[in-house]
Amino acid sequence: MKALLIADNPQAIDNISQILETAGYDVITYKWLLKALDNIEEISPHLIIVSAKDYPRHWKTLAQYAQTVFASYKPQVILYAEGGLDDEEKSKAQALKVRGIFESIDVCGLEKLREILTKEADIYAGKLLTDDGVPTVGNLIFDDEQDLPLTDSVFEDSTVTETAPEEDSVMTENMSAEKDSIMTETTPVEEDSTVTENVPAEKDSTVTENAPSEEQQEINSISCSFIFENPLTGKLVTGYACNFDGKTFSFDADIPDFIKDLSEGSEIENGSLKTAENIRCIRTIVKKNQGNLLLELA
Repeated sequence: MKALLIADNPQAIDNISQILETAGYDVITYKWLLKALDNIEEISPHLIIVSAKDYPRHWKTLAQYAQTVFASYKPQVILYAEGGLDDEEKSKAQALKVRGIFESIDVCGLEKLREILTKEADIYAGKLLTDDGVPTVGNLIFDDEQDLPLTDSVFEDSTVTETAPEEDSVMTENMSAEKDSIMTETTPVEEDSTVTENVPAEKDSTVTENAPSEEQQEINSISCSFIFENPLTGKLVTGYACNFDGKTFSFDADIPDFIKDLSEGSEIENGSLKTAENIRCIRTIVKKNQGNLLLELA
């Protein structure tokens, strides 16, 4: 799939491109909107991201043209609107079938871009669709907090029906296998056949105490997307958090080279967890770096 990115800010281009590349897109970048408009048929992008601040008038022309120039499909348009749009501009964006709007290129802003990409079960979600609909580390970290509603950064297309998210089959298999192992460990070797017919067999208390609970096994297997800014290089790091034990969790980076310089004790202040329900900013400390990170909540 191809994504056309039109912006004039080098930092915006770098950060947005990384999100798109992680989602599986080939990114074509233009700094001049009118030049991009001249070449759009040749590029034939599936997705168009345009800076509304850099091109406050021409983004509407681009969005309208994208709806009419291609016969076989309609490219999806996403607006990067630094500082937000007023109500009139939002209404125009909705009328032009803009897929969504995000307002910054910091950690939380780029998580909104990921949320927009995954809003429907369609091809435009890319690889990011795989973490939708599964239990997440974030659900557990923020279980005692009141969930705050997300800012409505996505416009719903009335012609598109929502589809139920699919669970990750690998995750399901792992959880099932772990549950089976618990049952195997805790089943008594001998059972009284008379008692078995009437009541469940008693478990060996020693084995029960030592065996991990089903809840702990589930915690070890769940994951969610995590994104942060490397405090040493300023690079945006994306990936997945897993193996949460109540205080620490593991992090697998999409690009491992972006975390190799993080040593034990490094503080990550600007980090964001994306769950199925919300996006939360958290602070963490690096406990270990062995290709993947062991992070502790700060």
